[in-house]
Amino acid sequence: MMGMNVVNINYYHAKFGPIALISISDEKYNVLDQNLIQKLWEALLEIEAKPEIKLVILHSNNPVSFCAGGDLKAIYNYKNKVAEVIREFKKSYLLIDKIKNFKVPFISFVDGFAIGAGAGIALNVTYPVISKKAVFSTPEVKHGFFPDSGMRHILSKLPNKHGLFLSLTGAKINANTALSMKLANYYYDLPFENFLLKIKQVSCIHNFMTSIKSNIAIASVKSPLLNSNLEEIFLKSKTCKFLNVINTFSPLAVGITYYSLLLGLKQDIKSCLVTDFRIINNMLKNSDMIKGIENFILKHNSTNWNYDNYSKEVCLKYFKPIKKELMHLSNNIFLG
Repeated sequence: MMGMNVVNINYYHAKFGPIALISISDEKYNVLDQNLIQKLWEALLEIEAKPEIKLVILHSNNPVSFCAGGDLKAIYNYKNKVAEVIREFKKSYLLIDKIKNFKVPFISFVDGFAIGAGAGIALNVTYPVISKKAVFSTPEVKHGFFPDSGMRHILSKLPNKHGLFLSLTGAKINANTALSMKLANYYYDLPFENFLLKIKQVSCIHNFMTSIKSNIAIASVKSPLLNSNLEEIFLKSKTCKFLNVINTFSPLAVGITYYSLLLGLKQDIKSCLVTDFRIINNMLKNSDMIKGIENFILKHNSTNWNYDNYSKEVCLKYFKPIKKELMHLSNNIFLG
Protein backbone atom coordinates (compact mmCIF):
# COMPACT_ATOMS: atom_id res chain seq x y z
CA MET A 1 0.00 0.00 0.00
CA MET A 2 3.03 2.26 -0.01
CA GLY A 3 3.60 4.72 -2.85
CA MET A 4 6.42 6.88 -4.14
CA ASN A 5 4.90 10.23 -3.21
CA VAL A 6 7.17 13.03 -2.08
CA VAL A 7 5.72 15.90 -0.06
CA ASN A 8 7.85 19.02 0.38
CA ILE A 9 7.19 22.14 2.43
CA ASN A 10 8.71 25.47 1.46
CA TYR A 11 8.27 28.68 3.40
CA TYR A 12 8.04 32.14 1.83
CA HIS A 13 7.44 35.64 3.05
CA ALA A 14 4.58 37.60 1.52
CA LYS A 15 3.60 41.18 2.29
CA PHE A 16 0.83 39.94 4.59
CA GLY A 17 3.13 37.47 6.39
CA PRO A 18 4.78 34.03 6.10
CA ILE A 19 3.20 31.36 3.89
CA ALA A 20 3.72 27.60 3.67
CA LEU A 21 3.71 25.83 0.30
CA ILE A 22 3.02 22.08 0.31
CA SER A 23 4.09 20.45 -2.96
CA ILE A 24 3.17 16.89 -3.95
CA SER A 25 5.42 15.04 -6.38
CA ASP A 26 4.86 11.55 -7.76
CA GLU A 27 6.13 9.53 -10.69
CA LYS A 28 2.56 8.78 -11.70
CA TYR A 29 -0.66 10.49 -10.63
CA ASN A 30 -0.47 11.33 -6.91
CA VAL A 31 -2.72 8.50 -5.78
CA LEU A 32 -4.00 9.18 -2.26
CA ASP A 33 -2.45 6.07 -0.76
CA GLN A 34 -1.46 5.61 2.87
CA ASN A 35 1.99 7.05 2.16
CA LEU A 36 0.63 10.32 0.78
CA ILE A 37 -2.04 10.60 3.49
CA GLN A 38 0.62 10.17 6.18
CA LYS A 39 2.99 12.70 4.62
CA LEU A 40 0.28 15.32 4.16
CA TRP A 41 -0.79 14.84 7.78
CA GLU A 42 2.79 15.30 8.99
CA ALA A 43 3.17 18.39 6.80
CA LEU A 44 0.06 19.95 8.34
CA LEU A 45 1.31 19.18 11.86
CA GLU A 46 4.61 20.89 11.06
CA ILE A 47 2.81 23.98 9.78
CA GLU A 48 0.42 24.02 12.76
CA ALA A 49 3.44 24.23 15.04
CA LYS A 50 4.45 27.53 13.39
CA PRO A 51 1.98 30.17 14.67
CA GLU A 52 3.51 32.82 12.42
CA ILE A 53 2.18 31.14 9.23
CA LYS A 54 -0.68 33.15 7.68
CA LEU A 55 -1.52 31.01 4.63
CA VAL A 56 -1.12 27.44 3.34
CA ILE A 57 -1.01 26.54 -0.35
CA LEU A 58 -1.30 22.97 -1.65
CA HIS A 59 0.00 22.28 -5.15
CA SER A 60 1.06 19.30 -7.26
CA ASN A 61 4.27 19.27 -9.27
CA ASN A 62 2.78 16.60 -11.52
CA PRO A 63 1.94 18.30 -14.85
CA VAL A 64 -1.28 16.32 -15.38
CA SER A 65 -2.57 15.34 -11.95
CA PHE A 66 -3.40 17.18 -8.75
CA CYS A 67 -4.52 13.93 -7.09
CA ALA A 68 -5.89 10.77 -8.68
CA GLY A 69 -8.04 9.81 -5.70
CA GLY A 70 -8.04 6.85 -3.36
CA ASP A 71 -5.85 3.79 -3.70
CA LEU A 72 -8.31 1.29 -5.22
CA LYS A 73 -5.55 -1.20 -5.93
CA ALA A 74 -4.69 -1.34 -2.23
CA ILE A 75 -8.37 -1.85 -1.32
CA TYR A 76 -8.51 -4.75 -3.77
CA ASN A 77 -5.26 -6.28 -2.50
CA TYR A 78 -6.46 -6.02 1.10
CA LYS A 79 -10.06 -7.06 0.42
CA ASN A 80 -9.74 -9.92 2.90
CA LYS A 81 -8.33 -7.59 5.56
CA VAL A 82 -11.28 -5.28 6.08
CA ALA A 83 -9.84 -3.73 9.25
CA GLU A 84 -6.78 -2.54 7.30
CA VAL A 85 -8.94 -0.99 4.58
CA ILE A 86 -11.16 0.73 7.15
CA ARG A 87 -8.05 2.11 8.86
CA GLU A 88 -6.99 3.86 5.65
CA PHE A 89 -10.45 5.33 5.14
CA LYS A 90 -10.24 6.66 8.72
CA LYS A 91 -6.99 8.41 7.94
CA SER A 92 -8.33 9.85 4.70
CA TYR A 93 -11.41 11.30 6.39
CA LEU A 94 -9.46 12.72 9.32
CA LEU A 95 -7.10 14.38 6.84
CA ILE A 96 -10.02 15.99 5.00
CA ASP A 97 -11.42 17.21 8.32
CA LYS A 98 -8.07 18.76 9.29
CA ILE A 99 -7.74 20.52 5.92
CA LYS A 100 -11.31 21.83 6.05
CA ASN A 101 -10.86 23.20 9.58
CA PHE A 102 -7.27 24.39 9.32
CA LYS A 103 -6.45 27.38 11.52
CA VAL A 104 -5.33 29.69 8.67
CA PRO A 105 -6.65 30.23 5.13
CA PHE A 106 -5.89 27.31 2.83
CA ILE A 107 -5.52 27.45 -0.97
CA SER A 108 -5.39 24.51 -3.36
CA PHE A 109 -4.13 25.13 -6.90
CA VAL A 110 -5.61 22.49 -9.22
CA ASP A 111 -3.73 22.35 -12.50
CA GLY A 112 -4.68 18.84 -13.65
CA PHE A 113 -7.19 16.17 -12.79
CA ALA A 114 -8.65 15.80 -9.30
CA ILE A 115 -10.55 12.54 -8.99
CA GLY A 116 -12.70 11.21 -6.14
CA ALA A 117 -10.89 11.74 -2.83
CA GLY A 118 -8.41 13.93 -4.74
CA ALA A 119 -11.27 16.28 -5.53
CA GLY A 120 -12.23 16.11 -1.85
CA ILE A 121 -8.81 17.42 -0.86
CA ALA A 122 -8.81 20.04 -3.62
CA LEU A 123 -12.24 21.48 -2.85
CA ASN A 124 -12.49 21.32 0.94
CA VAL A 125 -10.21 24.32 1.42
CA THR A 126 -10.83 28.00 1.96
CA TYR A 127 -9.98 28.94 -1.62
CA PRO A 128 -9.96 26.20 -4.30
CA VAL A 129 -8.21 27.71 -7.35
CA ILE A 130 -8.40 25.94 -10.71
CA SER A 131 -6.62 26.48 -14.02
CA LYS A 132 -7.87 25.73 -17.52
CA LYS A 133 -6.27 22.27 -17.24
CA ALA A 134 -8.36 21.23 -14.24
CA VAL A 135 -10.56 18.15 -14.62
CA PHE A 136 -12.91 16.80 -11.95
CA SER A 137 -14.70 13.49 -11.55
CA THR A 138 -16.36 11.48 -8.78
CA PRO A 139 -16.46 7.97 -10.29
CA GLU A 140 -17.06 6.02 -7.08
CA VAL A 141 -20.51 4.78 -8.09
CA LYS A 142 -18.87 3.05 -11.07
CA HIS A 143 -16.83 1.06 -8.55
CA GLY A 144 -19.78 0.01 -6.40
CA PHE A 145 -19.71 2.68 -3.69
CA PHE A 146 -20.42 6.44 -3.40
CA PRO A 147 -18.68 9.87 -3.40
CA ASP A 148 -17.03 10.21 0.01
CA SER A 149 -13.97 12.05 1.38
CA GLY A 150 -15.83 15.33 1.75
CA MET A 151 -17.19 15.36 -1.80
CA ARG A 152 -20.72 14.46 -0.75
CA HIS A 153 -20.75 17.61 1.39
CA ILE A 154 -19.89 19.70 -1.69
CA LEU A 155 -21.86 17.89 -4.39
CA SER A 156 -25.11 17.82 -2.41
CA LYS A 157 -25.16 21.61 -2.27
CA LEU A 158 -24.55 22.42 -5.95
CA PRO A 159 -27.41 24.25 -7.71
CA ASN A 160 -29.82 22.59 -10.11
CA LYS A 161 -28.98 19.04 -8.95
CA HIS A 162 -25.67 19.15 -10.80
CA GLY A 163 -24.02 17.38 -7.88
CA LEU A 164 -26.48 14.50 -8.10
CA PHE A 165 -25.80 14.21 -11.83
CA LEU A 166 -22.03 14.13 -11.31
CA SER A 167 -22.36 11.61 -8.48
CA LEU A 168 -24.65 9.19 -10.31
CA THR A 169 -22.86 9.26 -13.67
CA GLY A 170 -19.21 9.70 -12.68
CA ALA A 171 -18.92 12.21 -15.50
CA LYS A 172 -15.65 14.09 -16.04
CA ILE A 173 -15.96 17.85 -16.30
CA ASN A 174 -13.47 20.51 -17.39
CA ALA A 175 -12.64 23.79 -15.70
CA ASN A 176 -15.31 25.84 -17.44
CA THR A 177 -18.04 23.36 -16.53
CA ALA A 178 -16.78 23.13 -12.95
CA LEU A 179 -17.02 26.92 -12.66
CA SER A 180 -20.49 27.09 -14.20
CA MET A 181 -21.76 24.31 -11.92
CA LYS A 182 -20.17 26.17 -8.96
CA LEU A 183 -18.02 23.20 -8.05
CA ALA A 184 -15.16 25.73 -7.94
CA ASN A 185 -15.23 29.53 -7.77
CA TYR A 186 -11.66 30.74 -8.26
CA TYR A 187 -9.88 30.69 -11.62
CA TYR A 188 -6.29 31.53 -12.56
CA ASP A 189 -5.14 30.98 -16.12
CA LEU A 190 -1.38 31.44 -15.72
CA PRO A 191 1.20 28.93 -14.46
CA PHE A 192 1.42 28.21 -10.76
CA GLU A 193 4.78 29.99 -10.49
CA ASN A 194 3.06 33.20 -11.56
CA PHE A 195 0.26 32.61 -9.05
CA LEU A 196 2.76 32.14 -6.22
CA LEU A 197 4.60 35.32 -7.21
CA LYS A 198 1.33 37.25 -7.12
CA ILE A 199 0.49 35.85 -3.69
CA LYS A 200 3.82 37.07 -2.34
CA GLN A 201 3.16 40.58 -3.61
CA VAL A 202 -0.35 41.19 -2.27
CA SER A 203 -1.10 42.88 1.04
CA CYS A 204 -4.44 41.17 1.65
CA ILE A 205 -5.05 37.58 0.61
CA HIS A 206 -8.84 37.94 0.77
CA ASN A 207 -8.86 40.90 -1.61
CA PHE A 208 -6.64 39.08 -4.07
CA MET A 209 -8.80 35.97 -4.03
CA THR A 210 -11.88 38.10 -4.58
CA SER A 211 -10.20 39.54 -7.67
CA ILE A 212 -9.82 36.09 -9.25
CA LYS A 213 -13.26 34.82 -8.28
CA SER A 214 -15.06 33.50 -11.33
CA ASN A 215 -17.92 35.57 -12.71
CA ILE A 216 -19.25 32.71 -14.86
CA ALA A 217 -23.00 32.45 -14.40
CA ILE A 218 -24.57 29.35 -12.90
CA ALA A 219 -25.11 26.80 -15.67
CA SER A 220 -28.53 27.51 -17.17
CA VAL A 221 -28.89 23.93 -18.35
CA LYS A 222 -30.84 22.03 -15.73
CA SER A 223 -29.70 18.60 -14.67
CA PRO A 224 -31.82 15.82 -16.21
CA LEU A 225 -32.21 14.61 -12.63
CA LEU A 226 -33.98 17.74 -11.44
CA ASN A 227 -37.19 16.93 -9.54
CA SER A 228 -36.65 13.17 -10.03
CA ASN A 229 -36.93 10.56 -7.33
CA LEU A 230 -34.81 7.42 -7.41
CA GLU A 231 -37.34 5.31 -9.27
CA GLU A 232 -37.73 8.03 -11.90
CA ILE A 233 -33.96 8.25 -12.27
CA PHE A 234 -33.75 4.56 -13.13
CA LEU A 235 -36.58 5.00 -15.65
CA LYS A 236 -34.92 8.05 -17.23
CA SER A 237 -31.62 6.17 -17.47
CA LYS A 238 -33.21 3.85 -20.02
CA THR A 239 -34.12 6.66 -22.42
CA CYS A 240 -31.83 9.65 -21.66
CA LYS A 241 -28.41 9.34 -23.30
CA PHE A 242 -26.80 11.41 -20.54
CA LEU A 243 -28.00 8.88 -17.96
CA ASN A 244 -27.62 5.57 -19.85
CA VAL A 245 -24.42 4.77 -17.98
CA ILE A 246 -26.39 4.44 -14.72
CA ASN A 247 -27.80 1.17 -16.08
CA THR A 248 -24.32 -0.36 -15.92
CA PHE A 249 -23.76 0.48 -12.24
CA SER A 250 -24.69 -1.44 -9.10
CA PRO A 251 -28.33 -0.54 -8.31
CA LEU A 252 -27.47 -0.62 -4.60
CA ALA A 253 -24.54 1.79 -5.08
CA VAL A 254 -26.78 4.12 -7.10
CA GLY A 255 -29.40 4.02 -4.34
CA ILE A 256 -26.91 4.68 -1.55
CA THR A 257 -25.39 7.53 -3.54
CA TYR A 258 -28.82 9.07 -4.14
CA TYR A 259 -29.89 8.96 -0.49
CA SER A 260 -26.47 10.09 0.74
CA LEU A 261 -26.70 13.20 -1.45
CA LEU A 262 -30.16 14.01 -0.08
CA LEU A 263 -28.81 13.71 3.47
CA GLY A 264 -25.76 15.80 2.59
CA LEU A 265 -27.99 18.83 2.00
CA LYS A 266 -28.58 18.98 5.76
CA GLN A 267 -25.07 18.13 6.95
CA ASP A 268 -21.90 20.08 7.66
CA ILE A 269 -18.52 18.61 6.72
CA LYS A 270 -17.96 16.80 10.00
CA SER A 271 -21.40 15.17 9.92
CA CYS A 272 -20.81 14.16 6.31
CA LEU A 273 -17.51 12.48 7.14
CA VAL A 274 -19.05 10.65 10.11
CA THR A 275 -21.83 9.36 7.85
CA ASP A 276 -19.37 8.47 5.08
CA PHE A 277 -17.41 6.37 7.56
CA ARG A 278 -20.55 4.54 8.65
CA ILE A 279 -21.53 3.78 5.05
CA ILE A 280 -18.04 2.59 4.10
CA ASN A 281 -17.87 0.30 7.15
CA ASN A 282 -21.20 -1.26 6.25
CA MET A 283 -20.54 -1.46 2.50
CA LEU A 284 -17.24 -3.27 2.98
CA LYS A 285 -19.13 -6.03 4.79
CA ASN A 286 -22.03 -6.50 2.43
CA SER A 287 -22.36 -4.69 -0.90
CA ASP A 288 -21.02 -4.48 -4.46
CA MET A 289 -18.08 -2.30 -3.44
CA ILE A 290 -15.34 -4.95 -3.65
CA LYS A 291 -16.83 -6.38 -6.85
CA GLY A 292 -16.86 -2.91 -8.43
CA ILE A 293 -13.25 -2.25 -7.47
CA GLU A 294 -12.28 -5.68 -8.75
CA ASN A 295 -13.95 -4.88 -12.09
CA PHE A 296 -11.85 -1.71 -12.29
CA ILE A 297 -8.53 -3.31 -11.30
CA LEU A 298 -8.96 -6.36 -13.52
CA LYS A 299 -10.56 -4.31 -16.33
CA HIS A 300 -13.73 -6.38 -16.34
CA ASN A 301 -16.87 -4.92 -17.91
CA SER A 302 -19.23 -7.09 -15.90
CA THR A 303 -22.59 -5.57 -14.98
CA ASN A 304 -23.69 -8.71 -13.16
CA TRP A 305 -24.03 -7.07 -9.76
CA ASN A 306 -24.87 -9.04 -6.64
CA TYR A 307 -27.20 -6.48 -5.07
CA ASP A 308 -30.17 -5.20 -7.09
CA ASN A 309 -32.40 -3.97 -4.26
CA TYR A 310 -32.21 -0.19 -4.03
CA SER A 311 -35.26 0.46 -1.87
CA LYS A 312 -34.98 3.27 0.64
CA GLU A 313 -35.29 0.81 3.51
CA VAL A 314 -32.38 -1.29 2.24
CA CYS A 315 -30.14 1.68 1.38
CA LEU A 316 -30.60 3.45 4.70
CA LYS A 317 -29.42 0.38 6.60
CA TYR A 318 -25.92 1.33 5.43
CA PHE A 319 -26.24 4.70 7.23
CA LYS A 320 -26.72 3.15 10.68
CA PRO A 321 -24.31 4.05 13.49
CA ILE A 322 -21.33 1.78 14.04
CA LYS A 323 -19.47 0.71 17.16
CA LYS A 324 -16.36 2.82 16.45
CA GLU A 325 -17.50 6.13 15.05
CA LEU A 326 -15.09 8.33 13.09
CA MET A 327 -14.84 11.26 15.50
CA HIS A 328 -14.36 8.93 18.47
CA LEU A 329 -11.03 7.92 16.98
CA SER A 330 -7.77 9.40 18.16
CA ASN A 331 -5.46 11.19 15.75
CA ASN A 332 -2.81 8.83 17.16
CA ILE A 333 -3.86 6.51 14.33
CA PHE A 334 -1.20 8.39 12.33
CA LEU A 335 1.52 7.29 14.73
CA GLY A 336 1.45 3.69 13.60
